[in-house]
Amino acid sequence: MPGVTVTNMTEKILIVDDEPLLREHLRAFLEKIGFEVLEAAHGEAGLDICFREHPDLVLLDISMPGKNGFELCRSLKAHPEARDIPVLFLSGLMETQDKLEAFAAGGVDYVGKPFHFEEVRARVLTHLELQRQRRQLQASQKHLEEALAEVRSDQHLLLEVNERLSQSKTIQSHFIDHMRNELNDPLGAILGLADEIGDPRLPTEQTRALANRIKAEAMRLDFQFRNIFCAAELEAGEGAPAIAMVDLNSVIQDSAMALHDLVAEKEQALEIHVAQDAKWVPTDAAKLHLILVNLLANAIEFSPKGGLIELWAQLQGDALVIQVRDQGIGISAAEVPTIFERFRQLDEGQTRAHQGQGLGLPVVKALVELLDGEVAVASELLRGSTFTCRLPLCAPTINPDTFAFDGNLVIFDEPREL
Repeated sequence: MPGVTVTNMTEKILIVDDEPLLREHLRAFLEKIGFEVLEAAHGEAGLDICFREHPDLVLLDISMPGKNGFELCRSLKAHPEARDIPVLFLSGLMETQDKLEAFAAGGVDYVGKPFHFEEVRARVLTHLELQRQRRQLQASQKHLEEALAEVRSDQHLLLEVNERLSQSKTIQSHFIDHMRNELNDPLGAILGLADEIGDPRLPTEQTRALANRIKAEAMRLDFQFRNIFCAAELEAGEGAPAIAMVDLNSVIQDSAMALHDLVAEKEQALEIHVAQDAKWVPTDAAKLHLILVNLLANAIEFSPKGGLIELWAQLQGDALVIQVRDQGIGISAAEVPTIFERFRQLDEGQTRAHQGQGLGLPVVKALVELLDGEVAVASELLRGSTFTCRLPLCAPTINPDTFAFDGNLVIFDEPREL
């Protein structure tokens, strides 16, 4: 027929009508468009085909012997497996009441007889497209329900993660305020100092001092972000160890230099003792660096002005042992189990005497355990604390000719002596 375009559609359409000639012409028209066409001469046969073949659309006459179109449509809509099949009524009954009853029975459209094939074509294509979109929506909904069910099945794991992230809902709510201050304070200081340093009238010595303060605040901000991002990665199950041969001295010295300004500000002394046989050790340089910075920052923060902080590193059997000793306020035996809880500080309250968001020691513990090690603390109130990390020596997990200096990897194409 003129004006009809052949498509690649493969949907099935069922024609239920007691007029054989109409079914024949309608079949020819729809097959030329590209549909698979099924036929039924009365309602009972149409209902049977719907349950057996599950067509994508039903073209349904109203006045038929036996089960009429209204009854057939109601039967389809009452059955869970067939209720989603769209029904388009084709009928010579043109009274408003007939049309209302057709829609009340569950029909999606109504075309009066005699009809134009192009009108039928337009309505068929429209309702099949709506049916495709409906199925896509149902598939998406099913996918979301499956995802939700999977999330619910893993709910106990999420609760465990939540428990590790916070001691209580109160601590969680406080964490946001704490973190805002910890990040906003250095950021505000950087912005204020940047305004000052931009004054061309400042003498060189004062400009240099402002630049050093900006650097110190920026390093403090960078340290806070590193802990936050590290905690987030660990909770997401990311951050697998990348073991390489690490220049232990360079990593320790770099960690100490990152905190040089804090040590100087409190007029403290930092002594570093590295055993001769511990120059090159197989470990994760970046994770070791963050472990060291957190342990040292904790010792600096909780030690008095002018206090001594010691860092010891040595090999014991098949493990690297790191110890950080301070002369700080110490920890009571009752409080020791809580210091590795995230977002927890021992001076938690309305006012805090010490800075930090309570992530440092928990990050240390998580990183040490990620490296298959263990961390312990020995402490006494007002007599200082000693944190000990024991990291097993493991074979490199990346290129065996990969070496790390202060957290940076260097890969040699050929083995070289260092």
